[in-house]
Amino acid sequence: MGSWIKGNCSSNEDIFISLAILILLVNNVQNCCGSPKFMADGTMYARPPSVCVDIPTSLKLCRNVGYTRMVLPNLLNHESLTEVVQQATSFVPLLSRHCHANVQVFLCSLFAPVCIPTPPGESMNGPIPPCRSLCESVERRCGPIMLEHGFSWPLMLNCSKFSNEGLCVSPDVNGSTTAEPPLPSTAPNPVCPPCRIELQRDTLLDNYCASEFVIKIRVKKIKNKKSRGIREVFADKKKRVIYKNGPLDKRDNKKMKLYVIGRKRCTCPQLDDAVTKKPRRGRSEADEHSRSKRGARKKKNKKGGKKKRKKKKFYLVMGRKDGRKLKVTVIHAWDKNKRILNTAARNNFGARDCPSFDSTGSAGR
Repeated sequence: MGSWIKGNCSSNEDIFISLAILILLVNNVQNCCGSPKFMADGTMYARPPSVCVDIPTSLKLCRNVGYTRMVLPNLLNHESLTEVVQQATSFVPLLSRHCHANVQVFLCSLFAPVCIPTPPGESMNGPIPPCRSLCESVERRCGPIMLEHGFSWPLMLNCSKFSNEGLCVSPDVNGSTTAEPPLPSTAPNPVCPPCRIELQRDTLLDNYCASEFVIKIRVKKIKNKKSRGIREVFADKKKRVIYKNGPLDKRDNKKMKLYVIGRKRCTCPQLDDAVTKKPRRGRSEADEHSRSKRGARKKKNKKGGKKKRKKKKFYLVMGRKDGRKLKVTVIHAWDKNKRILNTAARNNFGARDCPSFDSTGSAGR
C-alpha cells in the first residue's frame, strides 16, 4: 500500500506512509495541492480547511481500497459526504469492467483521498493528488469503455490538472510497472455494451444506483443503424413501469426514444432477431417472403381464424440523459421466468440500499 505514494517508503512498515513522506508533505503542500483558494464559475473563494473523516459504508466505489479515513474537501471540491457519495455512485459500474488494474486507486484518490496524520502542532494538510501518469494510464484504458456507452471522458477527471512532480499517488514508484489490460476487442460484430451486462443481483443494484432512470418498457418499434452502431428504440407509451424517473420530463415520457449505442455493426441479442432465416439456394428473399405469406394464408383457412400476432417483448432499461438523448447503459429482455429479475422488481431493485442521507447531510445506508 505504501507503494501508492510516490516517495521513499519502507516495505517493512505497516503504516500507510513513512515519517519522511510526512515531512515532505508538510514542506510541499502548496506545490502538490495548489493554492488554498480556487476558481468556481469565475468566482474565487477560500477553500474550507481540510478535515479527516471516516469513509462511509455507502461509498461503494472505495470499499476495500486499503484505508478507512479520507480528506474533505476532496480533489473534486466536494465539501460534504453527501456530494462525494452521490457523484461517486456513477462510477461504481466502471469497476466491474476491469478496464485498468488501478482504476479504483485512481478514482478514490480523487473522491476519497487518503488521510495522512500530521505531526503534533501542525495544521491539517490537503489531499494528495494522483500522478498524471496514473490518470493518463487509466484514461487510455477506460476511456474507450465509456465511449462505447456513448459518454466521453469526464472533464472532472481531466489529466492535465495533475503532475508527476512532487508528492502524488502512483502505483509504480518502485520502478515496477503494472501490466495494463489489452485494449477493447476489435473482433467483428462485438456485442453492444448495454446488451452484455450480466443479469445478477449485485450488478442490478449497482447499475440501478448509478443510472439516472430505470424503466420497464414494451418496444413499439426499433430503428436499426447497425453500420453506425446505433439502435433507436421507441417505447410504447401505455405499457410502461417507471422504477426511477430521474431527469425524465413530460417530453421524454410522451415520446420516449432510447438510444442503444456501441461499436459499428455491434450486435444486441436482446433486440436483434434470435434466428434469421436464410433463403434457400436459388431463391431470393422476395420469393421466400412470398412463400411465407402464402403459407400463412393456408394456415388461416385451415383453422378458420386469424393467425395470432406475436406479443411484443418487454424490456428492463437503465440509462442516463445526455442533453436530449436518453442513452441506454443496461438492457435486459423481461422474462417472467427470470426469478432474479422479478424478485428485484418487487423490491424496487433494492433502491433502499442506494446511498441515502440524513438531515445533517451525512452519508448513510
